[in-house]
Amino acid sequence: MVIGGQRHLGLLPPECPGERVPWPSPLRPAVPGLFAAHTGRRISALASGDPMFFGIGRTLAELLGAERLRVLPHPSSVSLACARLGWALEETEVVSLVGRPWPR
Repeated sequence: MVIGGQRHLGLLPPECPGERVPWPSPLRPAVPGLFAAHTGRRISALASGDPMFFGIGRTLAELLGAERLRVLPHPSSVSLACARLGWALEETEVVSLVGRPWPR
């Protein structure tokens, strides 16, 4: 089974096996039941960027337990920007608008 956003699922080639399931909305309250309904199945979750940096990986770890996950991250936009600029990531202040209103 492959879970992901419609955009991510749409990028899979037709020969990719497995049932394709779009993320439910609202996501957070539906995740435990979704995974409980598929106990015993191998489940892959698709995401873009770094899933543990304001992404689905963090949400799944909080709701399901980190020990149940195997995360294969891609560098985040922050890592890529710091690499391009030659800045140390640990010394760079990061402000995120992910999931927050613009005026804030």
